[in-house]
Amino acid sequence: MSGPILLVQNLSKTFAGAGIPRRGRFPVLKDVSFSIEEGGVFGLVGDSGKTTLARTILYLDPPDSGEVFFRGIRLSSLSAGKLRKLRPRMQVIFQDPHRALDPRLTIRQSMEEGMKNLGLPKKKRGAEVKTLLDRVGIPWSQADLYPREFSAGQKQLVAIARALSMRPELLILDEPAANLDVSVQAGVINLLLDLKGEYNLSYMFISRDLDLTGYLAATLGVLKDGRLVESGPAEDLLANPQHPYTRELVENSLTFMDLNKEE
Repeated sequence: MSGPILLVQNLSKTFAGAGIPRRGRFPVLKDVSFSIEEGGVFGLVGDSGKTTLARTILYLDPPDSGEVFFRGIRLSSLSAGKLRKLRPRMQVIFQDPHRALDPRLTIRQSMEEGMKNLGLPKKKRGAEVKTLLDRVGIPWSQADLYPREFSAGQKQLVAIARALSMRPELLILDEPAANLDVSVQAGVINLLLDLKGEYNLSYMFISRDLDLTGYLAATLGVLKDGRLVESGPAEDLLANPQHPYTRELVENSLTFMDLNKEE
């Protein structure tokens, strides 16, 4: 299939200001454009606006202006019903695993909820839950436990399995390891790398960690004050940053790495 799996054109988003009366609206995203190739990894680093961008791309918070195309389909042209049918193909994993799962549902129930919407019969749902939990390292014997009975790392693994249950083609990973213990982070990242090949996924990887993002992503984008101030091949951008903010990120990252080497 030709063309990018995701194309974002001139995306802008504002939110109402705080206070009574409200102080108008303030911009969070300003004219953001980029694309993700089939099977590619686009990494996004920078300051505020990254999570808003993820939600806007998925039309969880539709943009004020600009367009999002998924496999050539313009999302703004879709009715609410058609958007709901398309959205399983684009899944997001947010950074807070404690808020990702409904505390009233067991892990099995949480995972089967989306499968019901896909029309999978009960027997197939059970088999799929088992397969996916096994794949992310959650024992099948724990499928009927509630989220409160799992650690943060285990909850994030369940969130990953649940996203895969929707048979997505694109995963937006919003700092998926940021709130986890250091000992757990590497396992989650390595799992995501393995799953990408196994399930033919494309990734948008959002992180504050420039080293990690540069390692995972073929293409990098740098967000500053809601604008994408620089983007390009990760290797080139890290070796020769053009924007002052990108240079600052790279210098801080190198300083951190140098300190680690000295230790």
